[in-house]
Amino acid sequence: MHGKFLSAQPDGSAQWNRDVASAWEYFHIEERPGGKITLKSSHGKYVSAQADGS
Repeated sequence: MHGKFLSAQPDGSAQWNRDVASAWEYFHIEERPGGKITLKSSHGKYVSAQADGS
């Protein structure tokens, strides 16, 4: 959200409430075919977005 960092949690959830970016707030960008990317967390899990907004 505004002025906050997205934080990947070890259980696979995410929280958008960090004031400072540490290891859990950094994501590795991986290039995929067709000009797409994936975002991988420091815990080895991937960010996803579903059609229903979850």
